[in-house]
This record gives sequence, C-alpha cells and structure tokens, in this order.
Amino acid sequence: MDFLRSCFFAATGVSARVVSRVAGAVALVVVTVFAAAKALHLDVGTGLEIVGGGHGDTREPRFLKALGKDAPSYTEFARMGGAADPHTRRSQKLPLHIKNVMVCIDRTKVLTLSMPNKLRGYVEDQLRWLHDPTRYDEERTYIGRHPQTSNIRLSPKDCDELVRAGKLKYAYPPEHGLGGARAFSVVEIEKSRRRPIWEPFYNDCMRRVPTVHFRTLGDRRRIIAKYKYSAQFDFASYYDQLAMNPEVQAYLGGFTKNGHWLQPQTLPMGFRASCAVAQAITWAH
Repeated sequence: MDFLRSCFFAATGVSARVVSRVAGAVALVVVTVFAAAKALHLDVGTGLEIVGGGHGDTREPRFLKALGKDAPSYTEFARMGGAADPHTRRSQKLPLHIKNVMVCIDRTKVLTLSMPNKLRGYVEDQLRWLHDPTRYDEERTYIGRHPQTSNIRLSPKDCDELVRAGKLKYAYPPEHGLGGARAFSVVEIEKSRRRPIWEPFYNDCMRRVPTVHFRTLGDRRRIIAKYKYSAQFDFASYYDQLAMNPEVQAYLGGFTKNGHWLQPQTLPMGFRASCAVAQAITWAH
C-alpha cells in the first residue's frame, strides 16, 4: 500500500501534505453543512408549530440523504407517479380542465361596496381592463406582432370545447388590426388533465404590468397564530366569473391554424392583468 501511495504522489506531483490539507478542508465543509442544515431544520419546525401541523424533532434533512445522487428524468418521475408523460402525444389527449361559466360578477355592483378611497381608485382602475378599450391604448407602448402570426397550439376540438364552455367565442377579426395570441395547454401530471392558457400578444407591449404585492409567508403565519381559527378560500374558476365586453375582447383574440378568429369572453389565464383584476375584486369584498 505504501508503494502504491508513493507511485501516486510521484505520478501526480501532489505531495502528501497537500492531500492532507484538502481532506481537512473537505471535512470542515461537510461538518459546517450538517450543522447549518440541522439549525435550519429546527427553525422551520419551530415556525410550523406556531400555526399547527409542525414538529420539533431533529431528523436529518432529506436533501442531505440525496447528496451525490442523480435526480430521475422528468419522464421517470411521470412513470413513477403513474401519470402520463407531458412530452408524449398521449398526454395531449388528456381532458382539458374546463368548468362551464355559470354566472359572472356584476362589476357595477362591486363599486357600490364600502371600501377605503385608495382601494376604490385601485379597483376602478383594474376593472377597466374588463370593459374600457382606452385602458389598452394607454398601456400599449408599440403595435407589436401582427395578429396573423398567432400561435394557437390548441386543437380544433380543444377550441370548440372552450367555446361551448363560454370561455372563448368565434368572431370577426377586429377592424383595428390589433390582437394576436399564443394559446397552449399545460399538463398537470398529478391530476391527469390539461390546463388551457391564452397568452395575448398584448402582454409583450405593455408599458406597466399590474402587480399585486402579498404578505410574506412568515407574515401570514404570525397573523394566523394570533387567532384560534382560520379559513382559506379557493375560488372556483375565478377568472371565468369575470366577463369582458366585446370591445376589449378583440385586443386579446387571435387566429387559429384554420384561419378562424377566436377571442376570450372571460378574463383569460395568461393575460398579465388578470391577477390584478381578480385580486382587486377580492379586496373590495
């Protein structure tokens, strides 16, 4: 063994002292990582206990057990989960996540609710995306791509289903020559379905993107910890409850591969202003 070690040092030109120092440094790093991970794990556990559902044990964090291992491919993850691979044609045959539009929110009644003046101004401004064409002209920085270059990757069957559900409608192309969109579906592996996304070209030429600022996770936990009970709401097809006037629908429409003009009737998932509009109505209540 000593002979082999001597041959290694002679061939590589590395001295035993250098190897010893490197080994010591690696050992120090490993110890530091374990200590930091342990401390982090304890902090997270303590935070969870404040709002329930946590625990304060000192188990080794999972990511340390996986160090040095290669992660499975995305296809392997799908196979392990028993769901379809999103990159195969079979996954594109999964059903679209569609709920029929049963009722739409009356935006005029939203403005009759009692709210602070500052919030009222914000709500009024965001609601304009649903009915006021001048709102789109104000935020447009340039004309953008031609509507004929729309990339609607939804199949004709998908488009017809969305039309029957009240989310889209076939119409004549707008005279102003604006619009255009990218449309596709995102596979949700764990639920064996696809979620339709309608991304208008208008997104690319907005001067200012409406932004919603939420409380951090830590802030929400501290607020919840003060009370005995809490509730979390998940609105069903919330965007579909926000109807758009025909005058603004055309700004977000696009041509299908068959040359038909499709435009959203309700607030589309994929439009940059959608989140701000929905959150403004929620805050108003």
